[in-house]
Amino acid sequence: MKKETKTTHKVLLRFTEEEYARVKNNVRKSRLFTQSYFRMLIKGIRPTEKLGDDFYKLQNSLRKIRINLCQITFKASMLKMHEAKAMWIAEQSFNDHCIKIQNLMLRIDQS
Repeated sequence: MKKETKTTHKVLLRFTEEEYARVKNNVRKSRLFTQSYFRMLIKGIRPTEKLGDDFYKLQNSLRKIRINLCQITFKASMLKMHEAKAMWIAEQSFNDHCIKIQNLMLRIDQS
């Protein structure tokens, strides 16, 4: 349940053009509203830059490939195919590579 709070106080802030540009850039990168951005800062939380759409598209594609591999491996094991063990090893290797790719992308986006 969301806690309702009354916002009764208003603060007027003045920024130089450079400061304002930095604030707007940080707000845009975090994909937050300006008020939410400042509330997080006041609470001592540093808003982080949200990952780009490309990251989520790639992550979704990798997830779909992983699901397909899992289904193929399951089908092969149900049919008692001798390749089932090799397919399972390939699936595990793919999963490991997906995790490495995602970790690398996270490091790239944060720099």
